[in-house]
Amino acid sequence: MPFTTCLTRVLSNSTCRSLLQRSHVPSDQKEMKSQARWGFLASLAILVPSFLLSLYAGWPSNVLNPSGSDPIRKHVAMTVPQGWAFFTKPPDDPEIGVYEARTGKSILATPQTKAANLFGLSRAQRAQGPELASLAAQVTRWEDCDAGAASCIEPRSGEHPQGVSNDAFIRTVCGRVVLTSERPAPWAYRGFGLSSRIDQRAFLDVDCSGRTTGP
Repeated sequence: MPFTTCLTRVLSNSTCRSLLQRSHVPSDQKEMKSQARWGFLASLAILVPSFLLSLYAGWPSNVLNPSGSDPIRKHVAMTVPQGWAFFTKPPDDPEIGVYEARTGKSILATPQTKAANLFGLSRAQRAQGPELASLAAQVTRWEDCDAGAASCIEPRSGEHPQGVSNDAFIRTVCGRVVLTSERPAPWAYRGFGLSSRIDQRAFLDVDCSGRTTGP
């Protein structure tokens, strides 16, 4: 039956109604294909630059682009820290600790399962690692510490703090703190209640206003 004759028939005619419905299918399919195409292109426009930026930030340092001199790498590392070293770090490597100078209380946001971290649901504590690494990179004077942990994290008489600046997006360390370099206690000493040993310390005055305070 010609389509033009259906337009003059009563719409209740099942054959004509079927032809009219089928006449709209191609245009609907074209619209769906157009939306899918634009959605695919929009996803590519977001994912491809993100992938290239991540690849550039994770590229090994070289003579033309040494580590620490590229602001792009610095901001990417602070925003989305990544790298295979995160998954392959030796368990006995030194770790950074941080303590309030006045109370000696640890300011570390870990372990991740703490109630303050919503028992692991919050991922904000992951940002503290790059923050501490940035502070440690600004330390100009580390002091060896052979005494116990309690005496290592206490400011010494007449000691002046080193001024450093905290420009992290999420700032958890501000004011006067003691930054430490700690090593996990050997497995052979697990029965003595020792979890780590402080090798070095630095007394800092951390400025969170974007301005280095100085000693």
